[in-house]
Amino acid sequence: MPRLRRALRTGWFWALIATALLAGVERYVRPAMAQWAAVTGQAEWIWAEVEPQDGWTSFFAVRDFALETVPTSGVFLTLTADEEYVVFLNGEVVGSGSFQSGSPIDAFDVTDLLLEGDNRLLVELRSSRGMGGMVLRLARGDEPIVLSDSSWRVVPEYREELKWPGRVLESATPVRVWGRPPTGRWGLPRAVVRRPLLTDQVLSRRPLPAVSARVGDGDGPWRFLPSEPQHSAPLGTWVTFDFGYEVSGFINLSLARRGGARGMFWVSADSIPEPRSTRSSGHFLALVGQGSWTDAVPRRFRYVTVVSLSEIAGGRAFVLDPDLQADVELAASRRLGVLGLEPPTLGSPAEDEFWSEFESLTN
Repeated sequence: MPRLRRALRTGWFWALIATALLAGVERYVRPAMAQWAAVTGQAEWIWAEVEPQDGWTSFFAVRDFALETVPTSGVFLTLTADEEYVVFLNGEVVGSGSFQSGSPIDAFDVTDLLLEGDNRLLVELRSSRGMGGMVLRLARGDEPIVLSDSSWRVVPEYREELKWPGRVLESATPVRVWGRPPTGRWGLPRAVVRRPLLTDQVLSRRPLPAVSARVGDGDGPWRFLPSEPQHSAPLGTWVTFDFGYEVSGFINLSLARRGGARGMFWVSADSIPEPRSTRSSGHFLALVGQGSWTDAVPRRFRYVTVVSLSEIAGGRAFVLDPDLQADVELAASRRLGVLGLEPPTLGSPAEDEFWSEFESLTN
């Protein structure tokens, strides 16, 4: 102890500590900060002004911008969102994705979607916890065009004109700004992964309809479905769709009404799902004004069971291009726990509350 106290009083001891700290900054901190600046620059994490207890949340984040001239190449939209996003530029769907801790950020080449004059970015954001964040950067090389910051606005309902530049944003409110990375639970951005536009990922803009459907949770009869969903003839609030064979793609649910819809879904490639005894594959929250809802991540499935608080009119799938399937990460159709054991049936208080509300409506 006397030697330690003498060392603490000497200048060489503190010089050694300072040297070690500087070496750590040079080796670890500075490269990480440089990587962050290259990925998101001055972009900030933003979200809507919602409370955590609100549970499942979905809304649109909107940002208008103008270009005097349109670049001919190299304009990339880089973003990620906790938990899910679907992004549009000037009415065209760009892509979708979900946040996973440590996963790279998505980047899309959107040069061909830009317009001279007014442009509009529209991002549908989703979270099962109510809270979340999005970080976004639209740039040509090192020159930023749009960043996620306080200039964005939140719109709680869907209207077709939302997608188009120059249209008035009714009911728009300011966003909540969490700050620049690293902040919250998101840490520093990882490397960027370039992804094809969503329209290039799927075989056709016309989704593949399910072949048949069974209504209810019993062993009722299967009915063949028309190629186009009939919104005037809803199927019900508990529907199982059969696509006839295993599909890899994005689930699309047609809604009987545009008053908003909330529910859960289960997918399986080999057997009909059992919602009461297995955890859901995911949840959906369609906003007022939306006639359909599309999953943000692709999955592998033949059967899709939907349990909803509103009636479902049809089930379809945007099928992945087989040449790209090896490059696209498919969401797991089952969530296995420790040693491969199935986790508890209900995954969150929000799901528990949903089942209670569903039972009260159907009894």
